[in-house]
Amino acid sequence: TNYEQVVLEVCSVRKTLQSFAKSEFQEDSLAERDKVIFELLSVLNYNSLIDLGCNTGKFSLYAALLGYQVLGIDTNETVVDSLFSFAKANSLPISTILGSSTAREFVNGHNEADVVLALAVTHHLLLGQFSPAAQEPTTLDDVCSMIAEKTKKVALVEFMPLGMGSAVNQFVPSPNPLPIWYSEDNFHRSLAQFFAGVEKIVYPGVVGRTRVLFFCEK
Repeated sequence: TNYEQVVLEVCSVRKTLQSFAKSEFQEDSLAERDKVIFELLSVLNYNSLIDLGCNTGKFSLYAALLGYQVLGIDTNETVVDSLFSFAKANSLPISTILGSSTAREFVNGHNEADVVLALAVTHHLLLGQFSPAAQEPTTLDDVCSMIAEKTKKVALVEFMPLGMGSAVNQFVPSPNPLPIWYSEDNFHRSLAQFFAGVEKIVYPGVVGRTRVLFFCEK
Protein backbone atom coordinates (compact mmCIF):
# COMPACT_ATOMS: atom_id res chain seq x y z
CA THR A 1 0.00 0.00 0.00
CA ASN A 2 1.47 3.39 -0.94
CA TYR A 3 0.65 6.89 0.25
CA GLU A 4 -1.10 7.96 -2.96
CA GLN A 5 -3.44 4.95 -2.88
CA VAL A 6 -4.36 5.53 0.74
CA VAL A 7 -4.95 9.25 0.15
CA LEU A 8 -7.40 8.36 -2.61
CA GLU A 9 -9.22 5.96 -0.26
CA VAL A 10 -9.33 8.51 2.56
CA CYS A 11 -10.60 11.19 0.17
CA SER A 12 -13.42 8.88 -0.86
CA VAL A 13 -14.13 8.31 2.83
CA ARG A 14 -14.30 12.08 3.32
CA LYS A 15 -17.13 12.32 0.83
CA THR A 16 -19.00 9.68 2.82
CA LEU A 17 -18.33 11.45 6.11
CA GLN A 18 -19.43 14.94 5.11
CA SER A 19 -21.25 15.40 8.41
CA PHE A 20 -18.00 15.64 10.34
CA ALA A 21 -15.02 15.55 7.97
CA LYS A 22 -14.23 19.22 7.38
CA SER A 23 -11.07 21.25 6.93
CA GLU A 24 -8.71 18.62 8.35
CA PHE A 25 -8.89 16.63 5.12
CA GLN A 26 -8.71 19.73 2.96
CA GLU A 27 -5.62 21.50 4.33
CA ASP A 28 -3.15 21.19 1.45
CA SER A 29 -0.51 22.87 3.63
CA LEU A 30 -0.46 19.74 5.79
CA ALA A 31 0.00 17.29 2.92
CA GLU A 32 3.77 16.99 3.40
CA ARG A 33 3.30 16.45 7.12
CA ASP A 34 0.69 13.76 6.47
CA LYS A 35 3.06 11.98 4.11
CA VAL A 36 5.80 11.94 6.76
CA ILE A 37 3.42 10.34 9.28
CA PHE A 38 2.16 7.83 6.73
CA GLU A 39 5.67 6.76 5.73
CA LEU A 40 6.70 6.33 9.36
CA LEU A 41 3.65 4.14 10.06
CA SER A 42 4.46 2.09 6.95
CA VAL A 43 8.04 1.47 8.03
CA LEU A 44 7.14 0.68 11.64
CA ASN A 45 4.65 -1.99 10.55
CA TYR A 46 3.45 -2.85 14.08
CA ASN A 47 0.08 -4.33 14.99
CA SER A 48 -1.78 -1.90 17.25
CA LEU A 49 -2.14 1.87 17.41
CA ILE A 50 -3.83 4.44 19.65
CA ASP A 51 -4.75 7.74 18.01
CA LEU A 52 -5.00 10.31 20.82
CA GLY A 53 -7.20 13.21 19.83
CA CYS A 54 -8.20 11.38 16.65
CA ASN A 55 -10.58 14.16 15.57
CA THR A 56 -12.23 13.22 12.27
CA GLY A 57 -10.07 10.10 12.10
CA LYS A 58 -7.75 10.89 9.21
CA PHE A 59 -4.74 9.16 10.78
CA SER A 60 -6.90 6.40 12.26
CA LEU A 61 -8.00 5.65 8.70
CA TYR A 62 -4.43 5.79 7.39
CA ALA A 63 -3.33 3.33 10.07
CA ALA A 64 -6.29 0.99 9.56
CA LEU A 65 -5.65 0.86 5.82
CA LEU A 66 -2.04 -0.07 6.61
CA GLY A 67 -3.25 -2.99 8.73
CA TYR A 68 -3.09 -1.60 12.27
CA GLN A 69 -5.73 -2.39 14.88
CA VAL A 70 -6.71 1.16 15.82
CA LEU A 71 -8.23 2.76 18.90
CA GLY A 72 -9.29 6.36 18.31
CA ILE A 73 -9.83 8.63 21.32
CA ASP A 74 -11.38 12.09 21.22
CA THR A 75 -13.51 14.38 23.37
CA ASN A 76 -15.91 15.13 20.52
CA GLU A 77 -18.75 12.62 20.77
CA THR A 78 -20.01 13.34 17.25
CA VAL A 79 -16.74 12.52 15.49
CA VAL A 80 -16.08 9.48 17.70
CA ASP A 81 -19.52 8.00 16.98
CA SER A 82 -19.32 8.79 13.25
CA LEU A 83 -15.86 7.28 12.87
CA PHE A 84 -16.90 4.12 14.70
CA SER A 85 -20.06 3.72 12.64
CA PHE A 86 -18.18 4.18 9.39
CA ALA A 87 -15.44 1.74 10.41
CA LYS A 88 -17.99 -0.89 11.40
CA ALA A 89 -19.97 -0.49 8.17
CA ASN A 90 -16.79 -0.86 6.11
CA SER A 91 -15.09 -3.60 8.15
CA LEU A 92 -12.18 -1.39 9.15
CA PRO A 93 -10.25 -2.34 12.31
CA ILE A 94 -11.07 0.87 14.21
CA SER A 95 -12.69 1.14 17.63
CA THR A 96 -13.30 4.42 19.42
CA ILE A 97 -13.55 5.79 22.95
CA LEU A 98 -14.91 9.12 24.12
CA GLY A 99 -12.15 10.81 26.13
CA SER A 100 -12.48 13.13 29.10
CA SER A 101 -11.94 16.86 28.73
CA THR A 102 -9.30 16.87 31.49
CA ALA A 103 -5.75 15.93 30.61
CA ARG A 104 -5.20 13.28 33.27
CA GLU A 105 -8.41 11.43 32.46
CA PHE A 106 -8.10 11.82 28.70
CA VAL A 107 -5.52 9.03 28.44
CA ASN A 108 -5.87 7.15 31.72
CA GLY A 109 -7.71 3.86 31.77
CA HIS A 110 -7.30 3.02 28.09
CA ASN A 111 -5.30 0.13 26.61
CA GLU A 112 -1.66 0.16 25.57
CA ALA A 113 -0.63 -0.11 21.93
CA ASP A 114 2.53 -0.68 19.94
CA VAL A 115 2.27 2.81 18.47
CA VAL A 116 0.72 5.94 19.96
CA LEU A 117 -0.08 9.01 17.87
CA ALA A 118 -0.35 12.31 19.71
CA LEU A 119 -0.67 14.71 16.78
CA ALA A 120 -1.89 18.27 17.32
CA VAL A 121 -3.17 17.32 20.76
CA THR A 122 -0.51 18.07 23.41
CA HIS A 123 -1.07 21.83 23.22
CA HIS A 124 -4.74 21.29 24.03
CA LEU A 125 -3.83 19.16 27.05
CA LEU A 126 -1.22 21.65 28.25
CA LEU A 127 -2.67 25.04 27.38
CA GLY A 128 -6.32 24.14 27.67
CA GLN A 129 -5.82 24.50 31.41
CA PHE A 130 -5.93 28.28 30.92
CA SER A 131 -9.54 28.13 29.77
CA PRO A 132 -12.35 28.81 32.29
CA ALA A 133 -13.41 25.16 32.11
CA ALA A 134 -10.00 23.84 33.18
CA GLN A 135 -10.04 21.82 36.37
CA GLU A 136 -6.39 21.57 37.38
CA PRO A 137 -2.94 22.48 36.06
CA THR A 138 -1.25 19.96 33.77
CA THR A 139 2.54 19.82 33.44
CA LEU A 140 4.78 18.74 30.59
CA ASP A 141 5.75 15.68 32.62
CA ASP A 142 2.08 14.81 33.16
CA VAL A 143 1.36 14.74 29.44
CA CYS A 144 4.60 13.03 28.38
CA SER A 145 4.32 10.34 31.06
CA MET A 146 0.71 9.60 30.11
CA ILE A 147 1.71 9.12 26.47
CA ALA A 148 4.62 6.89 27.48
CA GLU A 149 2.39 4.74 29.71
CA LYS A 150 0.25 3.81 26.70
CA THR A 151 3.18 3.16 24.35
CA LYS A 152 4.69 -0.30 23.98
CA LYS A 153 7.11 0.54 21.16
CA VAL A 154 6.93 3.98 19.56
CA ALA A 155 5.10 7.28 20.01
CA LEU A 156 4.83 10.00 17.37
CA VAL A 157 4.26 13.20 19.32
CA GLU A 158 3.82 16.71 17.98
CA PHE A 159 4.78 19.90 19.78
CA MET A 160 3.04 23.09 18.66
CA PRO A 161 5.59 25.91 19.18
CA LEU A 162 2.91 28.60 18.77
CA GLY A 163 0.59 27.01 21.30
CA MET A 164 -3.09 27.14 20.38
CA GLY A 165 -2.32 29.45 17.46
CA SER A 166 -4.18 32.55 16.40
CA ALA A 167 -7.37 32.27 14.36
CA VAL A 168 -6.31 35.40 12.49
CA ASN A 169 -2.62 34.67 11.87
CA GLN A 170 -1.30 31.11 12.17
CA PHE A 171 2.18 32.39 13.01
CA VAL A 172 1.07 34.37 16.08
CA PRO A 173 1.21 32.42 19.36
CA SER A 174 -1.79 31.92 21.61
CA PRO A 175 -1.86 32.61 24.47
CA ASN A 176 0.44 35.55 23.80
CA PRO A 177 2.87 35.53 25.46
CA LEU A 178 3.16 31.78 25.91
CA PRO A 179 3.97 30.48 29.41
CA ILE A 180 7.73 30.50 29.98
CA TRP A 181 7.76 26.73 30.58
CA TYR A 182 6.06 26.02 27.25
CA SER A 183 9.04 25.57 24.93
CA GLU A 184 10.33 22.97 22.49
CA ASP A 185 13.46 22.36 24.57
CA ASN A 186 11.46 21.74 27.74
CA PHE A 187 9.07 19.45 25.88
CA HIS A 188 12.00 17.49 24.43
CA ARG A 189 13.61 17.12 27.86
CA SER A 190 10.34 15.91 29.34
CA LEU A 191 9.87 13.26 26.66
CA ALA A 192 13.46 12.09 27.22
CA GLN A 193 12.59 11.26 30.83
CA PHE A 194 10.04 8.65 29.72
CA PHE A 195 11.47 7.29 26.46
CA ALA A 196 14.83 5.64 25.78
CA GLY A 197 15.22 7.51 22.51
CA VAL A 198 13.73 10.81 21.29
CA GLU A 199 14.47 12.13 17.80
CA LYS A 200 13.24 15.43 16.42
CA ILE A 201 11.83 15.34 12.89
CA VAL A 202 11.46 18.65 11.06
CA TYR A 203 8.53 18.82 8.66
CA PRO A 204 9.25 20.31 5.23
CA GLY A 205 7.77 23.61 4.16
CA VAL A 206 5.64 26.08 6.07
CA VAL A 207 4.13 23.44 8.33
CA GLY A 208 7.55 23.05 9.96
CA ARG A 209 7.06 26.50 11.50
CA THR A 210 3.85 25.56 13.29
CA ARG A 211 4.55 22.03 14.53
CA VAL A 212 7.47 19.75 15.39
CA LEU A 213 7.37 15.95 15.40
CA PHE A 214 9.19 13.83 17.96
CA PHE A 215 9.85 10.15 17.24
CA CYS A 216 9.96 8.47 20.67
CA GLU A 217 11.10 4.91 21.29
CA LYS A 218 10.76 2.81 24.42
